[in-house]
Amino acid sequence: MNSSRSFYTTPGPLTDPGEYAPLLDGLPTALPELVRLLQVLAVHIFWAGRYGLELSEERRKEVSLRSLRCKLARIRELDPTPLNQPRPAGLRLVSNCRDFATVITGMLIHQGAPARARCGFGVYFMPNHYEDHWVGEYWNEDQARWVMFDPQLDEMMCETLKLPFDPLDMPAPGSSSPEARPGCCAGAPAATPTSLASLTCTAGISSSATCSVTCWRSTRSRSCPGTTGPGWARPLPVSPRPIGRTATTWPS
Repeated sequence: MNSSRSFYTTPGPLTDPGEYAPLLDGLPTALPELVRLLQVLAVHIFWAGRYGLELSEERRKEVSLRSLRCKLARIRELDPTPLNQPRPAGLRLVSNCRDFATVITGMLIHQGAPARARCGFGVYFMPNHYEDHWVGEYWNEDQARWVMFDPQLDEMMCETLKLPFDPLDMPAPGSSSPEARPGCCAGAPAATPTSLASLTCTAGISSSATCSVTCWRSTRSRSCPGTTGPGWARPLPVSPRPIGRTATTWPS
């Protein structure tokens, strides 16, 4: 891991906070606290109703913000208070799983922690259904392993989905009947399906050594809300490229 540490501690185009980097200073360094903070900054577009929100079409457009820089600009536009201050659900960034994974990856990298996002198919949202889904991973030096976690899953989601595993230390893709680990979902019955189907390419924030880097098309916007130009610039399609560092194979 030492040889690739700098690779996973260097932000890419979508995990670079840009001029908003100071907003990330002083945030919690322990993963549980950092994930809880993110869950107060963002709300999943498909779970918004569970928090009493009825999203307007304008607010739903926030999921089109790709880069961490643009997300932070919009978060600050919604509420200029420091990121570690509580905010009501109505002032959280409307996001999806990709956004949760991108933001937490950028936060961890900003703190100097090796981190990457992974995408694949989650099987814990609906029975007999493979949901395309993004999660995060960070390198645990003491245990010498990548720890997979789902930054989207707050306590309410865990209780609703009755997850049988700890979302901050998830079973490896392809493992069956994972035992519950300590965490907000501890005590749930043992699962028969896997937590995640085999993960494929994250196309750039990070990925496994065997993936292709062309399975996701990134987009760029002319401007970020709260900076210059129109508030919601139309995304400009670009050629397929990694979200993070460019490579044909990735360090394991």
